Amino acid sequence: MKILATILLVFALLGALLMVVKCTNEQESMEKIESMPGGGLIKSLAGGEIPSADAFAMGGNVALGLAFFSIFGIVAVFLKSKNIGFAAAGIVGLMAILLMIFVPSLDGGKYGGANPKTIAIVIGLIGLAGAGILGFLASKRNA
Repeated sequence: MKILATILLVFALLGALLMVVKCTNEQESMEKIESMPGGGLIKSLAGGEIPSADAFAMGGNVALGLAFFSIFGIVAVFLKSKNIGFAAAGIVGLMAILLMIFVPSLDGGKYGGANPKTIAIVIGLIGLAGAGILGFLASKRNA
């Protein structure tokens, strides 16, 4: 079980780092569009469905938080403390849910057709699974 929790949390960590890079790149693209003289016109012609650069900045920050707390969760898997295990499981689970909520949806994008929202949901579910196993392991410890 410890190995499975560690593997899931490592995948959540790597996915969160991927999401940080993707959100940062999309944020830069949106800033370029917004700074263009006709940037507002481009957004209105697209139906207003292009998220702002700030939305991608928020998604990147939440993904960075998930990456940090995934490292904390990986360490907590091997600690003997029940309370630290529960805290790590709760924080990783919360950050995974926040990632699924705050990453904006954008069909297409700078690096192909992968929608960041879909990627965030997959990463969030992996993080939730890792947090669930971490919580289960923490409940079995004698503290």
